Amino acid sequence: MQSRNLCDMKNRLNSVGWFVPPYVSSSLLDMVALTIARSNGNFAQGDLERVLARVYDAERLASMVLNRYPQMPVIKLFKQTISEATMAHFLGLHHVAVGGLIPVIEGAGRRLANERGPKRRASIKNVFEDLAAYAKDDVIARRIGLRTKSSTCSTHSSVSLKITSFSRILRDTLWRTRRTEMASRMEPTPTLNMEDRSVSTKR
Repeated sequence: MQSRNLCDMKNRLNSVGWFVPPYVSSSLLDMVALTIARSNGNFAQGDLERVLARVYDAERLASMVLNRYPQMPVIKLFKQTISEATMAHFLGLHHVAVGGLIPVIEGAGRRLANERGPKRRASIKNVFEDLAAYAKDDVIARRIGLRTKSSTCSTHSSVSLKITSFSRILRDTLWRTRRTEMASRMEPTPTLNMEDRSVSTKR
């Protein structure tokens, strides 16, 4: 993939709350990036979900579950849970699927942080931010991936650009969205004013 295309792709995917994913063909990602560009800011969450449903269809996820995850260090420890959560998703049991995968993500992140060097912290947000920073430094130091340079991106390897894309989503989308959702779910607590017997609400 040309460097300019990779940089443009990273920026366009980040702009709609996604990152440049591994193990996905560049031709498909090019098509998605072009669709985002042509939407003139009207690429909505529903559009992104439809794209992700095509990218991570049953055949692709089955291949990952059967062939890739059992071979990956740390991830293979959670292969059974990942398999069952994936099955639950395609059975329409989406809450069960998410509930099964969240402990996997946190557990794998903390194990990787413990094994690869970043200091573990209480917050899982910090764990993944540290892991991403560690991985990017390692990629740059070992010169992994094709070197890229364009007018819109600094000189990086193609792999480090993908890590940068992931880090941006962690910082600007994932954790911010989670905080917003939690705040919106906090219901006002009713309190009784004993003087005028009227009910008011406090957060």
